[in-house]
This record gives sequence, C-alpha cells and structure tokens, in this order.
Amino acid sequence: MRGKQLLSIPIAALLFMFPSSLPHAGKGAPVALTLAVDVAYGPHQGPESFREELERQLIRESRGAGCFTRTIPARGAQEDEADLLLRVVIRELVQQTDHDLSITQRGSTYGPADESRRLTAKMEAEVDLQLLLLPESRSLRQRGFKAAEAYRPRMNEDPAYEVQLQMLDSIARSCRKFVCKGGVNRLRREIGSSRLPQ
Repeated sequence: MRGKQLLSIPIAALLFMFPSSLPHAGKGAPVALTLAVDVAYGPHQGPESFREELERQLIRESRGAGCFTRTIPARGAQEDEADLLLRVVIRELVQQTDHDLSITQRGSTYGPADESRRLTAKMEAEVDLQLLLLPESRSLRQRGFKAAEAYRPRMNEDPAYEVQLQMLDSIARSCRKFVCKGGVNRLRREIGSSRLPQ
C-alpha cells in the first residue's frame, strides 16, 4: 500500500453514527450479567477519537443484540460492577488515499469537484478480541481478525470520513458476533464450564 499513515480524526467529525438495527442475537432471555467493554491500542497508538467512538458503538451493538442485561464502558466502572469483560485491542490502524489520476492530470485537466471523485480512501485494521470472566480474568473466548474498507466519494463527500464510518461499523459488527456467537445458551454453558473446579 502506498503512503500509509496513522489517521487523525477530529472528535466532532465522529459524533454522527448509524444506529444499530441488528436483530436479537440468540434464543432465550439475555444472560443476567453485566458486560464491560474496553477498547485500547496495541503497540501502534492511534487517535483517541477513533478509540472512543468505537467503544461507544460496541456498547450500542451489545445492547441491541440482547445477549446481556447490561453493557457498560470498562473505564470508570467500579471494580465489582461487571461480570464479563470484552477486551478489544487495535494492533494496527492505517489509512491511505489513492489518486486514480497522475499529478499532471490532477493539476491541469480536472477541477476540484472532478478530482475528489477520483480518490479512493482505504483503511485497514488488525484487531484482537478476548472475552474474560471476572473477577478471575479467565478467558472464555479469543480471536484476532483483519478488516479492510474502501470508499469512493460522490459529489461533495469526504472519503476519509466515510471510510472511517465503514471501518467503525465493520469492527463493531465483528465484535458483536464474537461476543454473542452461538446465542445466550452457549454463553451460559461456557460460563458454567469455566466456573467448574479445574
């Protein structure tokens, strides 16, 4: 990829997000437990605004999925307030913009409006997920995944902003599927097995 660099997102630019419209994640009543959500960067630090917005969207996704009776942010929570912790580590987050035209064509043939439609914004992320049973911090599930998004703008659109929205939505949906995989009945069994004497 050409010209990769960590993105910088103004906090105000991320206030608008698409509301979750996902169906109920599994059969049965929600697990009568509180899930705490923590999002952090790995060795490569990224913008705090992206981390904060991803954490907010993950909480919305979890609440809409119906796997837990309560979902809260881990930061600022009381020590005994949560029963489970969803730990999300963004190991890498990069953004680039590709021009479909040469520098000469961009400077002499097309105006600004035409040029903006010949850009493609791209983002890539590497994410690690872990679901922990508290207070022992015993791992119930873990996985890693990569996400890639691209966006070609229409007239008067900001491709960097639009691709960020796509990436936030993609990561949030993957996390929701991970934490609610198999529905609430499977989650109950995993919690019960984890609490058996080892």
